[in-house]
Amino acid sequence: MKLHGVVFFLFAGCASLFAGLVEKPDRTLLETAWSPEKLEQLLIPATDWSPYPTSADPQGLDAVPENIRLAHISRGEALLDAQWPPLP
Repeated sequence: MKLHGVVFFLFAGCASLFAGLVEKPDRTLLETAWSPEKLEQLLIPATDWSPYPTSADPQGLDAVPENIRLAHISRGEALLDAQWPPLP
C-alpha cells in the first residue's frame, strides 16, 4: 500500500513538472481576430436569438426539410398514447 502511494506522488510530481513545459494553445483568437465593434455588427443580440424556430416564426419551421419534419411528426404521433411517468 505504501509503495503505491510513493509511486503515485512521484508520478504526480513528474507530471506537474512536465505540465509547465507543454506549450499552451492561444485562446485569444476571437479577441485578436475581431474588434468588439465588428462583432457587434456581425452578431445579433442575445435577446433576439433562438436556437430553434418558435411557434411565432412559422417561416422558420418551414425551413426544416420536409422529410425530416415528417419523420419527427411520425415519431411524435407514435407516442401520443404513451404513458409518461411523473418525474421524482
